[in-house]
Amino acid sequence: MKRILIIDDEQRIGQSYSMLLSEEGYEVRHASSAEEATENMIRECFDLVLLDINMPEVDGRVMYEVVREYDQHMKVIVSSVHTIEDQIQSILGACAYHNKAEGIDILLEKIREVLDEKDTKKDSCGGRRAKAADIAEKRNGGERICRSRGGKRRRSIGDAEK
Repeated sequence: MKRILIIDDEQRIGQSYSMLLSEEGYEVRHASSAEEATENMIRECFDLVLLDINMPEVDGRVMYEVVREYDQHMKVIVSSVHTIEDQIQSILGACAYHNKAEGIDILLEKIREVLDEKDTKKDSCGGRRAKAADIAEKRNGGERICRSRGGKRRRSIGDAEK
Protein backbone atom coordinates (compact mmCIF):
# COMPACT_ATOMS: atom_id res chain seq x y z
CA MET A 1 0.00 0.00 0.00
CA LYS A 2 1.38 3.40 -1.01
CA ARG A 3 1.80 5.94 1.78
CA ILE A 4 1.08 9.65 1.33
CA LEU A 5 1.93 12.54 3.65
CA ILE A 6 -0.30 15.58 3.17
CA ILE A 7 1.31 18.80 4.42
CA ASP A 8 -1.39 21.47 4.44
CA ASP A 9 -2.33 23.86 7.24
CA GLU A 10 -6.00 23.96 6.23
CA GLN A 11 -7.74 21.25 8.29
CA ARG A 12 -10.71 21.04 5.95
CA ILE A 13 -8.50 20.36 2.92
CA GLY A 14 -6.30 17.91 4.83
CA GLN A 15 -9.30 15.96 6.09
CA SER A 16 -10.99 15.93 2.67
CA TYR A 17 -7.84 14.75 0.90
CA SER A 18 -7.17 12.17 3.64
CA MET A 19 -10.64 10.69 3.40
CA LEU A 20 -10.65 10.59 -0.40
CA LEU A 21 -7.16 9.12 -0.70
CA SER A 22 -7.92 6.52 1.99
CA GLU A 23 -11.01 5.47 -0.01
CA GLU A 24 -8.72 5.13 -3.05
CA GLY A 25 -6.58 2.63 -1.13
CA TYR A 26 -3.71 4.81 0.04
CA GLU A 27 -2.41 4.98 3.59
CA VAL A 28 -2.53 8.68 4.48
CA ARG A 29 -1.19 10.98 7.18
CA HIS A 30 -2.05 14.67 7.43
CA ALA A 31 0.31 17.24 8.95
CA SER A 32 -1.00 20.77 9.43
CA SER A 33 2.43 22.24 10.25
CA ALA A 34 6.09 21.78 9.44
CA GLU A 35 6.58 20.44 12.97
CA GLU A 36 3.97 17.71 12.46
CA ALA A 37 5.35 16.91 9.00
CA THR A 38 8.88 16.52 10.33
CA GLU A 39 7.69 14.30 13.17
CA ASN A 40 5.81 12.13 10.64
CA MET A 41 8.91 11.82 8.45
CA ILE A 42 10.98 10.78 11.46
CA ARG A 43 8.47 8.05 12.44
CA GLU A 44 7.37 6.74 9.05
CA CYS A 45 8.33 6.27 5.40
CA PHE A 46 6.23 7.82 2.65
CA ASP A 47 6.01 7.26 -1.08
CA LEU A 48 4.63 10.74 -1.80
CA VAL A 49 4.33 14.14 -0.17
CA LEU A 50 1.42 16.40 -1.13
CA LEU A 51 2.71 19.87 -0.20
CA ASP A 52 0.94 23.21 0.19
CA ILE A 53 2.99 26.40 -0.33
CA ASN A 54 1.33 28.95 1.97
CA MET A 55 1.64 27.79 5.56
CA PRO A 56 2.28 29.67 8.81
CA GLU A 57 5.68 29.68 10.50
CA VAL A 58 7.52 27.50 7.93
CA ASP A 59 6.19 27.77 4.40
CA GLY A 60 6.13 25.13 1.69
CA ARG A 61 9.35 26.33 0.06
CA VAL A 62 11.35 25.62 3.21
CA MET A 63 9.46 22.38 3.84
CA TYR A 64 10.25 21.25 0.28
CA GLU A 65 13.98 21.70 0.98
CA VAL A 66 13.61 19.71 4.21
CA VAL A 67 11.87 16.89 2.34
CA ARG A 68 14.53 16.95 -0.40
CA GLU A 69 17.42 16.74 2.04
CA TYR A 70 15.63 14.06 4.00
CA ASP A 71 15.16 12.00 0.83
CA GLN A 72 16.27 13.45 -2.49
CA HIS A 73 14.16 10.86 -4.32
CA MET A 74 10.94 11.55 -2.40
CA LYS A 75 8.10 12.22 -4.81
CA VAL A 76 6.47 15.59 -4.16
CA ILE A 77 3.34 17.11 -5.65
CA VAL A 78 2.88 20.80 -4.89
CA SER A 79 -0.80 21.60 -4.34
CA SER A 80 -1.75 25.24 -3.91
CA VAL A 81 -4.23 27.95 -4.81
CA HIS A 82 -1.47 29.60 -6.87
CA THR A 83 -1.29 29.10 -10.63
CA ILE A 84 0.86 26.22 -11.84
CA GLU A 85 3.35 28.73 -13.28
CA ASP A 86 3.69 30.48 -9.89
CA GLN A 87 4.08 27.13 -8.15
CA ILE A 88 6.90 26.10 -10.50
CA GLN A 89 8.66 29.42 -9.87
CA SER A 90 8.27 28.98 -6.09
CA ILE A 91 9.27 25.32 -5.87
CA LEU A 92 11.30 24.06 -8.78
CA GLY A 93 11.78 20.32 -9.17
CA ALA A 94 8.58 18.77 -7.82
CA CYS A 95 7.15 15.76 -9.68
CA ALA A 96 3.87 17.56 -10.38
CA TYR A 97 1.95 20.72 -9.58
CA HIS A 98 -1.75 21.04 -8.78
CA ASN A 99 -3.89 24.15 -8.62
CA LYS A 100 -6.55 23.40 -5.99
CA ALA A 101 -9.15 25.03 -8.25
CA GLU A 102 -8.61 22.17 -10.76
CA GLY A 103 -10.51 19.86 -8.44
CA ILE A 104 -9.90 16.54 -6.79
CA ASP A 105 -10.22 14.36 -9.91
CA ILE A 106 -7.23 16.07 -11.54
CA LEU A 107 -5.27 15.71 -8.31
CA LEU A 108 -6.05 11.97 -8.19
CA GLU A 109 -4.82 11.57 -11.77
CA LYS A 110 -1.57 13.34 -10.90
CA ILE A 111 -1.08 11.22 -7.77
CA ARG A 112 -1.63 8.00 -9.74
CA GLU A 113 0.78 9.12 -12.48
CA VAL A 114 3.51 10.10 -10.03
CA LEU A 115 3.18 6.94 -7.92
CA ASP A 116 3.13 4.72 -11.02
CA GLU A 117 6.49 6.08 -12.25
CA LYS A 118 9.25 3.52 -11.88
CA ASP A 119 11.66 4.13 -9.02
CA THR A 120 15.21 3.51 -10.19
CA LYS A 121 16.78 5.19 -7.15
CA LYS A 122 14.88 4.32 -3.98
CA ASP A 123 16.59 4.92 -0.63
CA SER A 124 15.65 2.91 2.42
CA CYS A 125 13.92 4.98 5.05
CA GLY A 126 15.83 3.77 8.10
CA GLY A 127 18.95 5.95 7.88
CA ARG A 128 17.03 9.08 6.98
CA ARG A 129 14.81 9.31 10.03
CA ALA A 130 17.61 10.29 12.37
CA LYS A 131 18.66 13.27 10.29
CA ALA A 132 15.21 14.72 9.49
CA ALA A 133 15.06 16.91 12.60
CA ASP A 134 18.60 18.24 12.05
CA ILE A 135 17.82 19.09 8.43
CA ALA A 136 14.61 20.85 9.45
CA GLU A 137 16.51 22.91 12.02
CA LYS A 138 19.17 23.95 9.52
CA ARG A 139 16.58 24.96 6.90
CA ASN A 140 14.63 27.00 9.44
CA GLY A 141 17.55 29.24 10.40
CA GLY A 142 18.65 27.31 13.49
CA GLU A 143 15.14 27.07 14.94
CA ARG A 144 14.10 23.51 15.67
CA ILE A 145 10.91 22.60 13.79
CA CYS A 146 9.98 19.44 15.66
CA ARG A 147 9.66 18.54 19.30
CA SER A 148 10.99 15.63 21.27
CA ARG A 149 8.76 12.64 21.99
CA GLY A 150 7.76 14.11 25.35
CA GLY A 151 6.33 17.18 23.62
CA LYS A 152 9.03 19.54 24.88
CA ARG A 153 10.77 21.75 22.38
CA ARG A 154 14.15 20.32 21.48
CA ARG A 155 17.11 22.52 22.19
CA SER A 156 18.59 24.05 19.04
CA ILE A 157 21.82 25.81 18.19
CA GLY A 158 20.00 29.14 18.26
CA ASP A 159 18.94 28.54 21.86
CA ALA A 160 22.49 28.84 23.16
CA GLU A 161 22.79 32.35 21.75
CA LYS A 162 19.62 33.64 23.46
